[in-house]
Amino acid sequence: KLDVLWAVLITFGFFFYFYLGYHYFGDPLYLKQVLKEITWENPALPWVGLLDAVNRFYRYQITDWMIEGFMVIFFWFFDLILLLYVSRKIRLSYAIYGWLMFLMMTSTSIWSGLPRYSLMLFPNFVILGILGQRPVMNYLITLISLMLHTVFLILFIQGRYAF
Repeated sequence: KLDVLWAVLITFGFFFYFYLGYHYFGDPLYLKQVLKEITWENPALPWVGLLDAVNRFYRYQITDWMIEGFMVIFFWFFDLILLLYVSRKIRLSYAIYGWLMFLMMTSTSIWSGLPRYSLMLFPNFVILGILGQRPVMNYLITLISLMLHTVFLILFIQGRYAF
């Protein structure tokens, strides 16, 4: 079938990426090393990143902690609550995907990109759509989303942070 071809193409791209790293740098995982040097992220148990986000309160000024600590913790709770709720409302495969992605994105030592990574959790968007069928929840979801978008846009324009 033609469907098998798409799976083979995905696998081909994956191995081609490793080939390029090996061919040009002598190491198929070269990009992983470069990212580790730039972002200081290491694989870790999920609570390590949470403790780091909480401990940033003591290391950062309050305005910086609100961006790099509070927002990270807020999105962690937001994703966790929605995934707990979504697990009972939508098909099992979506819930499994959501939990595996949540585990993968929180299994690093630093969670600076967690709000951005939350966009990969499409089951959360499904559940927000279900919740948004009620007019009050729809307005609340829209208001909070617009407020967060505005804050992140202002921070990005100022060059302060881009998650």
